[in-house]
Amino acid sequence: MFKMQVRPFSKDNWSPVADDASEAQAIDATKQTMAEAKDASQHIIVEMTEMSQWEPEVMKSERPVVLDVYADWCGPCRKLTPLLTDMVEALNGEVRMVKVNSDNFPQLSQALNVRALPSVFLVFKGNVVDAFTGIPDKEKLEKFFTTAQVLNNLEGDE
Repeated sequence: MFKMQVRPFSKDNWSPVADDASEAQAIDATKQTMAEAKDASQHIIVEMTEMSQWEPEVMKSERPVVLDVYADWCGPCRKLTPLLTDMVEALNGEVRMVKVNSDNFPQLSQALNVRALPSVFLVFKGNVVDAFTGIPDKEKLEKFFTTAQVLNNLEGDE
């Protein structure tokens, strides 16, 4: 049987086990901070699974929302998703992305007048501010996200 020996913490002898209560508190605080950061990043990008999410996630969001209407079978959608995800994550919570599978929410796609996929909308305070269909060129995509940032900064100035 193998016995693991825990050595006391010192300059010469490091151990990942806390040596006293203050170290244990510091470790716990770090774990909690990391968990909160992970939890916050998960709320930046949301997959809509129920119609009840529409109002709080899109229409009443405090931040601009990139609304990505897609379908699993759509090739251009699969190409666009990582581009959108990277740009949303790079903005560190300034904007959110809500993904809507058009096959699961045909009534929503119809209400948004979606004629082709992917269709991406920039929604702010319940209003569509910008939109595009397909895979835009780099300049158009950057302009789209710059608009989202400007809207987010306007919200902070009020």
